[in-house]
Amino acid sequence: MSIELLNDPSLWRQGALINGEWVEQTPHGKYAVRNPANGEVLVELPVCKEAQAEFAIESAHEAFTRWSKVPAKQRADIIHQWYRLVVEHKEDLATLITLEEGKPLSEARGEIDYAASFLQWFAEEAKRVRGG
Repeated sequence: MSIELLNDPSLWRQGALINGEWVEQTPHGKYAVRNPANGEVLVELPVCKEAQAEFAIESAHEAFTRWSKVPAKQRADIIHQWYRLVVEHKEDLATLITLEEGKPLSEARGEIDYAASFLQWFAEEAKRVRGG
């Protein structure tokens, strides 16, 4: 596999993140994610169906409830750290997009920059609590 292309191999995952845990297997088997440029199997991921989706939704709701109680300044700091991590790992993230989607590397880099700009904006906005 192309994991050797990454500067930080820990970014390579083979599961679905549900409730803060990486789920690598379900009763429904796995499916292959292929590099569209050459057909190479990049990874086999777990097939998630209704039960996994419902659990993920319930977990996300619980996480949102906890997140909504985090003070605004702390939320801003967390989102800003996320932004810094995306910028720090831009090349690896762009490589992963290119491998999975076949997108040219320069376009993948642009996609990472675009996504990071939203994180940067929301980190600043998180300081400004509106509503109740």
